[in-house]
Amino acid sequence: SKEATRRARQTREGPESMPKNLLSHRSVAESRARTFEGDMERLLADLEAEKVRSAKALEAERQSSARALQEAKEQQDKAVEAESQRWTLNLEEVLAKAAKEHQAALEAALEAERQKASTEAADARQTAEEQTTAALVAERKRSIRELAEAVKEKQIAIEEEHKRSESELAAAAQE
Repeated sequence: SKEATRRARQTREGPESMPKNLLSHRSVAESRARTFEGDMERLLADLEAEKVRSAKALEAERQSSARALQEAKEQQDKAVEAESQRWTLNLEEVLAKAAKEHQAALEAALEAERQKASTEAADARQTAEEQTTAALVAERKRSIRELAEAVKEKQIAIEEEHKRSESELAAAAQE
């Protein structure tokens, strides 16, 4: 307590009333305080510089990441576009193949219909020819029968005329 009172009085009275060893301690402490303040200012300046460097590095990293992300997105877009084009080409090839197959099937069906129609027409022609031939044969037979009947009737008429003529000649010869 006496020591505290003495220190308080010395502090009020200033450094002149202090003993020399305390003055020396005080100047060392003040020097250390100034050194500490300088160190703190340098440390704060270093911290501020590190903060600026970190912010710049962070911004550079952010920009680099953004560029990398953009490049990755562009690569992905290119890959998607290439895949889309590949699918489009495949689809076009499939559609072209299907169209060719459909065309070939249509042509085959058309050819089958032509063959069927041709066969039916040939059959109809043959049937018509057969019917015409049958009609002609029937007509000829009828004509031949009629002619034969006419010839027979004529022959009968001639024979009757011949008999009548002979009868008349015989009657005339008897007279």
